[in-house]
Amino acid sequence: MFKNILLFIDPNVNSENMLQCALTLSKKFGSDISLCAVVQPIPQPVELAILEKYAKEILTAKQLDADAALTVANDFFKHRSIRVNANVLQGIPFVEIIRLVAQHHYDLVMMMTDNQKSSISEKFFGSTQMHLLRKCPSPVWILKPDSGPIFKRVLTPIDTLDNEDEPLNNALVEATKAVVEPGNESIHFVQVWSVYGEGYLSSRGGISEQTIDQLRAETLRDFQQNVELVISEQDWGDSELKTHFPRSNNPAEEIINLANKENIDLLIMGTVCRTGIAGFIIGNTAEKVLNEVSCSVLAFKPKGFISPVLNANVSDALA
Repeated sequence: MFKNILLFIDPNVNSENMLQCALTLSKKFGSDISLCAVVQPIPQPVELAILEKYAKEILTAKQLDADAALTVANDFFKHRSIRVNANVLQGIPFVEIIRLVAQHHYDLVMMMTDNQKSSISEKFFGSTQMHLLRKCPSPVWILKPDSGPIFKRVLTPIDTLDNEDEPLNNALVEATKAVVEPGNESIHFVQVWSVYGEGYLSSRGGISEQTIDQLRAETLRDFQQNVELVISEQDWGDSELKTHFPRSNNPAEEIINLANKENIDLLIMGTVCRTGIAGFIIGNTAEKVLNEVSCSVLAFKPKGFISPVLNANVSDALA
């Protein structure tokens, strides 16, 4: 896992924690590391407004900032006897990153967030981060400036209702194992569940409350056994594992509440799923989680996911 890692370097953000985290992964998995920065061209209407001469000066200054940031990151690894590739590209950042992933088969993209989320109404992740979380085919790890390289409290939501999602569950659990280091306080797994059609059964189905209670108990027991089976595939050593099974039809709310309650500093999750399974974080639910949490996030797509960026023109990709 994580054999070929791409680090997106933003000249305006301190990347030290990300570099340390990538170094840890490289030592653990023998990973190759590449660095990239992307200089976004000045939009033509803006260029006309500030005159061509000054537009070129601004673009040159941005290029120099990107070169300097890559030099600092490159020196970090060079001093630790790790050789990296480094490139400055021009274009829309998330589009260029996704194209690099497709060309060089990176199995992890890492980047820092530049937002400290000063108020609850502010989205923690910016536009580039959200585009990558939605559309990048490889796992994407967004790190807070004040988190890592050791994550003390990790939360991983999984869903074991359908065998179709077993590869994604396994990837999430394997990634959780990959970030376990001495210093972890606790590793949390959460399975949000509910009894299908419970409201109908109780209000219109003529089913007794006792029968419904029995159905709830049986459903919960099945989920507990399934989660235990998935988790047991890894050797956790002395790590403290905690499992949570909230019964709810609102998985996003349960995940957000648990992340806040346990003071989670890394959330490992799936952002896209092929099926509309109740209790799994897909679509709007994943968006809600990502917009509400204020911890670092490592996000996965299911096997076979094809990025819309690779099958569309740039204007479509921006949607």
